[in-house]
Amino acid sequence: MKVRMALTVNGESRDVLASVHKTLLEVLREDLGLTGTKHGCELGAAQCGYCTPGILLTAQALLDETPTPTRDEIKEALAGNLCRCTGYTKILDAVELASMRMGARK
Repeated sequence: MKVRMALTVNGESRDVLASVHKTLLEVLREDLGLTGTKHGCELGAAQCGYCTPGILLTAQALLDETPTPTRDEIKEALAGNLCRCTGYTKILDAVELASMRMGARK
């Protein structure tokens, strides 16, 4: 079943006929072709990608200086990086995993 919706997106009025089971994200991306909105939830540490460069560089600098950081040291190091998609848990997990994997290579 489909439903007609009148939306205002970025100040522009848009009419769309969409399946009732779709999320707003799916309507924006699939039906309106507006792919700037990303689906990040439910995936791993990397989500929309906006914060990824800063987090990667900060994490690398931390691991260069402290090869086996504690969870609190990771939190402190990453505190200046803002992520709009996550509660940071998976990012912290990823840095811990990187630390373990990098230590295993030595």
